[in-house]
Amino acid sequence: MSDRPIVSPDVTIRDVAEAAGVSISLVSFVLNARRGPSGEYLCSASQKTAERIVETAERLGYHRNKAATSLRTGRSDTIGVIVSDISNTCFGQICRKIEKLANDAGYLTIIASTDDRKENFRQLVDKFLYSGVDGFIVAPCHGVEDSIAKILKRRLPVVLFDRDLPGVEGVGRVLLDNEKAGRCAVRILCSQGRKHIGLVRYETDIPTIIARENGCREEAEKNGISFTSAILARETMRRDIVSVLHNAREEGIDAMIFPSNAITVDGLSAINELGFSIPEDLAVVGFDQEDRSEMFNPWFSFVNQPTKLVAEYSFRMLLGAIKGDGQLETKIINPLYTLGSKIKK
Repeated sequence: MSDRPIVSPDVTIRDVAEAAGVSISLVSFVLNARRGPSGEYLCSASQKTAERIVETAERLGYHRNKAATSLRTGRSDTIGVIVSDISNTCFGQICRKIEKLANDAGYLTIIASTDDRKENFRQLVDKFLYSGVDGFIVAPCHGVEDSIAKILKRRLPVVLFDRDLPGVEGVGRVLLDNEKAGRCAVRILCSQGRKHIGLVRYETDIPTIIARENGCREEAEKNGISFTSAILARETMRRDIVSVLHNAREEGIDAMIFPSNAITVDGLSAINELGFSIPEDLAVVGFDQEDRSEMFNPWFSFVNQPTKLVAEYSFRMLLGAIKGDGQLETKIINPLYTLGSKIKK
């Protein structure tokens, strides 16, 4: 059997106070206190007393009534995080780090995916508002300004990350410099002596991917390098990218850029299917593959956003806005890159 106490609705805060030999108000202060960076209780009680109160509450099986606490404080200590696809490596890493930071600060995190559908985003916002979250961290879909306005009307803070909604005011932003990321991808290939660079993406209005493509094109023109982009239907991307890469090789393209995590995965799969060798047949720069590059032989180069920084800036900015001691601002983050290397067989 488990040694954990059985939570009992019959145990009250008065019972905890009597068993610990302290006042009811002191028990309330301790059990509602936040934890410091070293795990210390940030309250008026001594750490020894605080630990005794918590131990007593756990031993008796006392469970703090979060609903009552929320009614009293006007806060639920819960935040909502909305992304397009939690299975995406980049989003998954950012969400996991936000969840850890939130947990350390005493907050519960609710995470959901939209599949880049506006209606899904709107429904999630409504559900999160109904559940009483204290704030939002979101990678928005295109055209969801009305949902952001609904959140702001409730006087709840919002931090946008990865993607921007340029016309929206009153929100925080943590954004990668995506044009710079695109320029970085081309510079990597130029340094390898590539002369004809291609880019494959799906049809989209996501500003992140479009900005990366623009950065690639500008850098290629600046260096006098031939640059060609192919835009595919998202629904048939995995099938069509095989023929696109085959034709690209036939046309003399010697390097390829895949400007998102999902496109990189599809592109590498197609290269393997075609039997092409990296970098002999095609040099490759992918995006947001920092935890997967070692799976491929040889490694490919990739550009990514520093997920730890994105998570930290996003959560700290939101937490400051919730507590009223911080400002919502725009934070632009520089891309990172890793150069691929040929693994000797």
